Amino acid sequence: MRNIILQQIACAVHSDQLIFLMAFQCSLLCSRHTEEAGYAAGVIQNLSRHKKARLLLQGQAVSLLIGLALTSTHLPAQVAAVCALHNLLSPALGSGFSGFKRRRLLKNVLSDALALGMIGSAVLTTNKAMSPIAGGWTALALPAFRTQIAALEGVTQSVAASEVEASDKKYRDARHLPAATKAERGWTFACDGSE
Repeated sequence: MRNIILQQIACAVHSDQLIFLMAFQCSLLCSRHTEEAGYAAGVIQNLSRHKKARLLLQGQAVSLLIGLALTSTHLPAQVAAVCALHNLLSPALGSGFSGFKRRRLLKNVLSDALALGMIGSAVLTTNKAMSPIAGGWTALALPAFRTQIAALEGVTQSVAASEVEASDKKYRDARHLPAATKAERGWTFACDGSE
């Protein structure tokens, strides 16, 4: 089953289906069912190995993955979210010593997020009477983590955008396809909390 999913992802990376596949996976990240959200994070982790997918996913999935990593009560979902964030952000952090330092910082931030998420999950699932803590936990942990990720994400977006644009142009030129439309170059997805 996993190989079939990976083949579908590989086929979608250079097709118009990619946008819809990513929108669907982002909608699953919003699911109240932690296993579904974890599955979606795993698919996004695989999708984000491709340059075009990384560019399209960065603006939409990063925020949802951060929330999943810090607030999920399902450890595999938290791990998949952290790995997906690493795949999304790491490749464009640069080379040389400065790139190495940025990648090391990203790994530290992500491992801290996973540890915080596990602690929060343990606190919230051990004592149901402590559910009011959930709002406070989210209010404290998410903004700090988002600030750190945003600084690293800003570095990656300009690099990834130019690489993906060149890759997409080469693909379309080879197949005599028209230039990408505005809808194909970017998409927006809002999580309204529904499933």
